[in-house]
Order: sequence, then C-alpha cells, then structure tokens
Amino acid sequence: MNEHEAGFRTQIVGGFQRDDVLRYIEQTSRTYTQKIESLERALDQSSEELKSHRSRADELDSRNEELNCKDAELLERLGAMTLTEDSLRSTLAETQASLDVQTKEAQRLAAENAALREEKEALAGELAELRRKCREYEAAKEHMAEIELRAYRHAKEIERKSQEEAERVKGEASAIVDQLRQRLSTTGESYRAALRRAQEELAEMYQRGCALADGLEAAAGQLDKRRAKPEGSCGRGVFGNPARKG
Repeated sequence: MNEHEAGFRTQIVGGFQRDDVLRYIEQTSRTYTQKIESLERALDQSSEELKSHRSRADELDSRNEELNCKDAELLERLGAMTLTEDSLRSTLAETQASLDVQTKEAQRLAAENAALREEKEALAGELAELRRKCREYEAAKEHMAEIELRAYRHAKEIERKSQEEAERVKGEASAIVDQLRQRLSTTGESYRAALRRAQEELAEMYQRGCALADGLEAAAGQLDKRRAKPEGSCGRGVFGNPARKG
C-alpha cells in the first residue's frame, strides 16, 4: 500500500504526520487481528469438520466391514441360490414335460368328450324319436282297443238281432205250419200235394234257420274266445281271425 492509498498526509518538515501513521498501524493491526480470528474460526470449524469426517470415516469403515461380511454372506447365499436355481430348472423341465403329457391327455380327453357329446346328441334324437313312436303306438293301441270294443258291441248287436230274427222266422214258420195243418184238415186229399210242397219248403226254411242259428252260435263262440285273449294283439280281425281284405 503506497502513501496515497494509506491516506498519509505529509508535513512541511520531516515526512508523514504521526497521527496518520498511528491510525494506519492501528487499522492494519485490527484488520490482521480480524483476519487471524476469522482464520482461527475457520481452523476450528475445519477441525470440527475433520473430526466429523473422521468419525464419518470410522462409521464408513465399520459399515464397510459390515457390508463386506454381508457381501460374503450374500455370495454364499448366491451360491446356494445358484444350486437351488439349477435344481429348480431341472424340476421345471420335469414339470414342463409332465405338463406337455397332461396337455396331450387333456386334448385327447377333450376330443373324446366332443365325440361323446355328439353321440349323446344323436342318442337324444333317437330317444325323442322312440318316445314319439311310443306315443303313436299308445295312441294306436287305444284306438285299436276302441275299434275292438266297437266291433264286439256290433257283433253282440248282430247276434241279438240274429237271434230275434231266428225267433221271428221260427214263429212265422210255426204259424205257417199251423195254417197249413188247418188247411189240410179242411181241404182233404186235393191239397196233399200242396201240403207236401209246403212241408218241403218248411223243412228247407227250418234247415236254413238252424244253419243260421248254428252260424250265430259259432260267431258267439269266436267272440268269447276273442275276449279271453289279452289285449294288444296285432294283425288279428274283429273275431280273432286274421284280417282279410274284401
């Protein structure tokens, strides 16, 4: 620092003024004292920071040792995990092979299941058709039973009417015989030929009436046999004989 920068004033005789020099020295001393104090504070602070860093370094060393121990433990565990991974890979390969076999078996079973479903649907269709045919058979059976019942009633009615007709014919024949006898008793020999013809006609009528009665009895016997047989017989006529056309 030169004299102009320090603010020294010169005297007329003997150089700089004493007060300016003393003030400059005092100011310089105070400035250096402040710098020293600042440096000391900085040094103290640096010492504290150094202690803190050393403590931190000690902690880091301890942490590093712990990490080294853990690293060794991890390496050991990694080796064990590597062995376990190899074992797991082997197990996984075996499991994958077993899974492939099971997948193929599942595909085969799925194909069989689809085939069984198709067969089930076909059988269900056949069962529905059989049920429909059974219903038709039951309806036809009921219809045939109704027809047979009607035929039986009709046959009984025919039998009754035939018996009544036979009784009527017999009655008429008896009446004719009585009339002829009366006429024969009153007419004499001239009507003997007519009487013989009448007797012949009467005998013929009587035979026809007997034949008709026998036929009706035979029909009644056939109906009785037909009633004794179980219902539902197929291919039979109304009276139990095979049905014939015409």
